[in-house]
Amino acid sequence: MRIVVIGGTGLIGSKLVHTLNEHGHDAIAAAPSTGVNTLTGEGLPEVLAGADAVVDVSNSPTLDDAAIEFFRTATTNLLTAEKDAGVGHHVALSVVGTAQLAPQSGYFEGKLLQEDLIAEGPIPYTLVHATQFFEFINTLADGQTVDGAVRVPPAYFQPMAAVDVAEGLAIAAVNAPVKGITEIGGPQAFLLSDLIRTALTAHGDTREVVADPKAQYWGIDIDERTLCPGEGATLFDTRFEDWILESAAKA
Repeated sequence: MRIVVIGGTGLIGSKLVHTLNEHGHDAIAAAPSTGVNTLTGEGLPEVLAGADAVVDVSNSPTLDDAAIEFFRTATTNLLTAEKDAGVGHHVALSVVGTAQLAPQSGYFEGKLLQEDLIAEGPIPYTLVHATQFFEFINTLADGQTVDGAVRVPPAYFQPMAAVDVAEGLAIAAVNAPVKGITEIGGPQAFLLSDLIRTALTAHGDTREVVADPKAQYWGIDIDERTLCPGEGATLFDTRFEDWILESAAKA
């Protein structure tokens, strides 16, 4: 299959291109650096010519309300170009809990708009809802730090390795459109505070980590399991303990 990966040079996209090519497909990395820009439409007709499927893993450059217009414009341009090119399957990466997170967040409002545009659009689709990535746990800790302590809500999440996210997207791309949402996640749920504490300790970071009932997640009030996938999700095997040991060895 010829599969175009929008955002194909980033953390997930580069791994997805590699995975698809390893399995014998013709995966094309599309990004502004390769002459493809979904905001302007530049390069879309050329890169989509002959494509069987498109996987969109691109992301807004900001996490605020500006994300709404980013996802509106980029998704509309992409779906229009796909229709013109005769693409048969549109796969998009989204986030577990998006519908619950959207009312309190411009970024997630943008993600929900993206999903709605795809669902109402002309291309058969699959929305892949993934849990948080292991690779972003330190970034999460920094964003939740107040007066030197990491404060997070007493909630669970079920993070996964970026390589497993790419594998989940590859599986979706080569199969028939589900015309709905499929969820993927890691093998185990953890309290946010426990996993962040483990991650910081592994990097020699001595910040205190506090499970605070008043704390929010990126400024959003969440329930105990908002960030966890539901029953029927596809769970991947990479354990956090193994991932962090491998990451430390590479460092």
